[in-house]
Amino acid sequence: TALGLVLEAEPTIDPAVFQRKWSSLPVVRTLTFPLALLPAVEQVEVALEAQNIMCLASGTHGASDRYYFYAQSVGRAGHLLAECVIDADGNLHGVVKGDDPGVGEFAAHIQTAFRTFQ
Repeated sequence: TALGLVLEAEPTIDPAVFQRKWSSLPVVRTLTFPLALLPAVEQVEVALEAQNIMCLASGTHGASDRYYFYAQSVGRAGHLLAECVIDADGNLHGVVKGDDPGVGEFAAHIQTAFRTFQ
């Protein structure tokens, strides 16, 4: 990868830890971009897992699909966290947080994963 951030193939996080970090960490990046097609939940999860970004939880809320993703950098203890919402018009809105120094680059990994649907 051209990106300096290398993600663990099998990251782990306890759901309670995710929730605690999500509520306390500041937003580092936001993402907004259109998707050419509306993917099924399973398609999104597979595309992100291919980039070593795992889905902790997902669901449909009204006309939007909401996802909570996490990842870890190789050799680092912190976590990279994201919430992505795909609205009925096919626009993705994402928020990226983390206590890992590579959190800024994590946003680029998410965008790469969603290119399949652009």
